[in-house]
Amino acid sequence: MRAYAADAVLKSRKNLDRSLTENRMSRAVTRATFRMIDRIPSVKRRMAAEAGG
Repeated sequence: MRAYAADAVLKSRKNLDRSLTENRMSRAVTRATFRMIDRIPSVKRRMAAEAGG
């Protein structure tokens, strides 16, 4: 678990920073990306598999 925990935390922090940015364009792109991931089952499964390790 220690081998991948730090990397997972850094990725999560990076995504959090992106979602809270003051830059409207960046925020819009991030939201659109998450919506696309949620609506396309094959992409959603792949993202879930990668997040699970």
